[in-house]
Amino acid sequence: MIRLVPAPALLYCRPMFGLFSFFGRSREYRRLDDALNRAGLVAGGVPDAVKLTILRLLKEEGSQDEENCARAANVLAYCLLGSSDYAEHHGPRALAELDQVCQAAPDDPDSLEARVIILSLHSGLAHEQVQSRFSFETQSGEPQ
Repeated sequence: MIRLVPAPALLYCRPMFGLFSFFGRSREYRRLDDALNRAGLVAGGVPDAVKLTILRLLKEEGSQDEENCARAANVLAYCLLGSSDYAEHHGPRALAELDQVCQAAPDDPDSLEARVIILSLHSGLAHEQVQSRFSFETQSGEPQ
């Protein structure tokens, strides 16, 4: 026997991600997607979990404006593409500037750049050049 379910009840049975197609992506999410595209990545190729984590990092940084989105997107593009592909898209001058920023990132582990590098390494998306250049360690011990 087939039982018909009233339409409002169907709304509650749908998965949560169905809301994205109905309401669309948030302004911050679209801003990050645009920044990723400008940085040389295909935004659809970056996992949503990575994008949402970057948005959370930007929120902790204090601002999800275009400038901070561009900072995070460029570091992520550098980590995912590697230095040669990044230089091909942005030029050697931009690569040299970003290379200096990434070299200084381990000195300030709470910086946005360091956290994006760690995110790319931890997610397994980092280019081989970046994996050989940077590493991260977790400290185990009792919480203070």
